[in-house]
Amino acid sequence: MAALKNIGSIQLFAEIQNGSVHTVYKGYQTSLERFVLVKTLKPEFTGDTELVNRFIGEARFIAKIQHSNVVAVFESGELDNQHYFAAEFIDGFDLRQILSKKRLPPELAFYILLETVNGLKAAHDNDILHQDIKPSNILISYEGQVKLTDFGMAGLRPTEDDTPPDSVSGTLPYFSPEQILGEKPDKYSDIFSLGSTLFEMLTGNQAFSGETGRDFFEAIVSHDPIPFLQGKPDMPPAFIGLCEKMLKKNKTGRYQNCDELITDLTVIQETCRMKLDAANLKSYLESPETYQSLDFKTESRTPKARPVQTSKNGKLIFRAAAFIVLIVSLAVYNIFFSAAFKSPIPQTSITENKNSITDFPQDSTQGPVTSLAKNAIKQFPVDNSINGSLKPKIEKTTQAQTTAREAKQNNQTPARNRSGYLNISVTPWAQIFIDGDSIGTTPLNREIKLSSGKHVIKLINPEFPVVEKSVIIAANSTQLFEILLWSEICELKLDISPWADVYIDGVHKDTVPPQERPIILFPGKHKLALVHPNLGRWETEIAAKAGEPLDLQFNLNTLLKN
Repeated sequence: MAALKNIGSIQLFAEIQNGSVHTVYKGYQTSLERFVLVKTLKPEFTGDTELVNRFIGEARFIAKIQHSNVVAVFESGELDNQHYFAAEFIDGFDLRQILSKKRLPPELAFYILLETVNGLKAAHDNDILHQDIKPSNILISYEGQVKLTDFGMAGLRPTEDDTPPDSVSGTLPYFSPEQILGEKPDKYSDIFSLGSTLFEMLTGNQAFSGETGRDFFEAIVSHDPIPFLQGKPDMPPAFIGLCEKMLKKNKTGRYQNCDELITDLTVIQETCRMKLDAANLKSYLESPETYQSLDFKTESRTPKARPVQTSKNGKLIFRAAAFIVLIVSLAVYNIFFSAAFKSPIPQTSITENKNSITDFPQDSTQGPVTSLAKNAIKQFPVDNSINGSLKPKIEKTTQAQTTAREAKQNNQTPARNRSGYLNISVTPWAQIFIDGDSIGTTPLNREIKLSSGKHVIKLINPEFPVVEKSVIIAANSTQLFEILLWSEICELKLDISPWADVYIDGVHKDTVPPQERPIILFPGKHKLALVHPNLGRWETEIAAKAGEPLDLQFNLNTLLKN
């Protein structure tokens, strides 16, 4: 930034992002007395025609979209061989920063979705695809305004004559299945990426995850994340259905355009009686801990031993089969007793002709006794004390008593009562170990079967302290284990004047201002050093406590005054 102090009437005073191709600054436009965001193309790329055209195209695309939910472009051009454009500066956060703390209350996720899709509709109405929708490209101001930004990957909506692109644009976890399969991007891809973002807002976890690119490809093409969403007991069913339709693998099953999605959102908003605006989101941003989420009247969910997805046809078939079994059982019961008590049988009939169905008694109204009835007869003990006739000796024993007796004989508890299930949710993410065994990395999107009793869960994320917790699994039930790793660390926010390089325990952490996100500190004592090339170096010791943020202010002109 030393070589770049201003562009025209815009004074640059803080570097926000320094990427491989672009540099982004916070600036002040003196002619109109307003803060602006200035994006510049690095000088070494001015000779790259493709990059220059893409950079200019981004400014032109955004300028065509005049909507309150899309970041506006004020001016663009080239000055002293420096390509740049100035856009609306949003004082606040991006959605990724908010989600790194905890998942959003469902109604706020709904509100952000509605605002974002309104901005996306404005782009689509101008035949512009975004192609890179993700949490970091959705900005939230301190006042609760929602803005869609970064159209760097944007392109014109393809026509039927267009050929698939040679490369895929976007961010891997938010790709659509058709993008991965090499098809040309379209409005359906934007809707799928927005659905992935909605899932993350509702759960705190990415819809699709993996260790490698191949893992992501397989997950996006074949994995269904909706059962994980259904496992959230506070989730309104309408929100689940909304997310499910946005994430359909086949794009013909998704919302066909933003208008159709907005229509459903409006219906859900009216049905759930949600009156939301920027003030609700502002209230949450000011104090997430004290924010009162809406109380949705969700369907009661009885804990199940295992999540089972059954179609309506499957349920009907199951009920029909159960009904048929019941009818057959009653028929066998009637056949047996009718035959047993109406027609006494000599004992020799059983011993000599036991393999012949026709030798068994028949009921004139029911026809020949079936092999099923024959087996039923064999299950009853024979009492020969009454006139030498066959008479069933029935023991009145319940199914529960039979199961308990068999279990006692095997010296064990009935199998269905020996295990339960654990549903794990970790924000932002962690590698999971249970009783020393590696289970995988969150989001797991599945329930873990465990024996009843006490288990030790170990969570490992290199940016956080190792966490160990004990859980008690009850037999034949499902338990939710949800943890926010941010509660295990201390967040350090700094206000430094004029500015300094920040070192924690000898490691460079940031240059402040600006400070895009808090510095993570493990609980304990740390050495803080502030270094300014002209003013010098200043050091102190700070104490960090888990779950307690630190807000510190330093004026180096005063601290390092001779």
